Amino acid sequence: MFKKIPALMLLCAIPWVIGMTKPVRAEYIGINELQTEANIEWKKDYVDRYGRTVSVDVTPIIPQVDKVPIQIMENQILPVENVLNIYPQSMVQEEIDKIDEEVVILHYLNQERNERGAVYICQEGGKLVLFEYDDLNTKIKKTTTKLESFSGIQYCSNEVERLYPYFDGYDFTVQDSIDCANKALGKFFPDYNLDLDITWAMIVPNTRPCYVCTLRQKIDGIPILMGAGDIARGTNEKEMGFKFPKSWKTKGEEYWGGFIRPLWDFIAYVDGGYQIQFRPLKKIVSLVDDVPLCTFDEVISSVEKQIEHGNIRNVYEMRFGYCCYLDENGQIVLYPVWQIECDYFFNPKEEQKHYAEMEDGQVTLGLDYHTMIVNAQTGEFMNPADLKDNLLKCPDIITWNDITR
Repeated sequence: MFKKIPALMLLCAIPWVIGMTKPVRAEYIGINELQTEANIEWKKDYVDRYGRTVSVDVTPIIPQVDKVPIQIMENQILPVENVLNIYPQSMVQEEIDKIDEEVVILHYLNQERNERGAVYICQEGGKLVLFEYDDLNTKIKKTTTKLESFSGIQYCSNEVERLYPYFDGYDFTVQDSIDCANKALGKFFPDYNLDLDITWAMIVPNTRPCYVCTLRQKIDGIPILMGAGDIARGTNEKEMGFKFPKSWKTKGEEYWGGFIRPLWDFIAYVDGGYQIQFRPLKKIVSLVDDVPLCTFDEVISSVEKQIEHGNIRNVYEMRFGYCCYLDENGQIVLYPVWQIECDYFFNPKEEQKHYAEMEDGQVTLGLDYHTMIVNAQTGEFMNPADLKDNLLKCPDIITWNDITR
């Protein structure tokens, strides 16, 4: 038998609450061994129990780190002072949003440098912050009579050529967009050590060309991929077959914000302008310095069962990273998971509908697209229909000491 630790942190001490649980599995590995195991292309055809063929062709995405800590995070409201440290107060006009009185809008205009910006700050916890900026000297002023949308060719983070200038006549690259996001947004969060990277990038050849980069915040080199409630997003009680628990109503977003597009999409224009709505989390403490992980074969096996049962129809990407959970004190815990980006059906008998207008569309905007979770320590597929009231609760944390006892 082994001991388990609920994620619990107080200001000055971390008490360990011990309980009994199921026996330790036969094999655990560290992150370096997992990196070696996951350095493969998972390519295989499956036939589910209903006779449908599901083809998988993905290369797992795993960060190059040497340890996987369990982190305690905090969701802070951006202080107005942080904005005024960037934009001189004499150039800032403050107002209250006419629709949502909880939102403070700070408009910035520097006539000498001919630049403008705006920051929308919600005074409620969990709400995201909107940032806008334009250099009016370089802003593209071309006009078009055609209604343009932010659509284009979408690339996964391990497929896009980060240093390639995709737009003719401009040397602006996806990496330039990432660097811009870290430099520009990091100034507003000076004590966060903000480290942003992409999960998806879209090349948008509009009249004002831009990259739309879906960003994620990295903590100690590991991306925060999602919130625990995301696996139940887009579902309904009829589809799931039971009445949703009250705890599902907010799905945790009041604690850590949202991770669904277009939130966290950094629109980086070739002329230097940008726009994003997001909210980073601040690291408070590492609860455990490093934890053991299940083998990659166990992760594959867990996903294969979902395919064979008829729940998963397409697998687009597999990523290792953090998921936001809550401990018993309502604190945000970052726990390691494998995020499975896929078409998922809670009713395995349901047939997938195909629409011609969606054939060349963005994967992440698909009608059946979901981000599901495999627990990176146990290999368990985290089904919200099984978790119910425990959807947002942090899984039991297994330490190296536990498995050696």
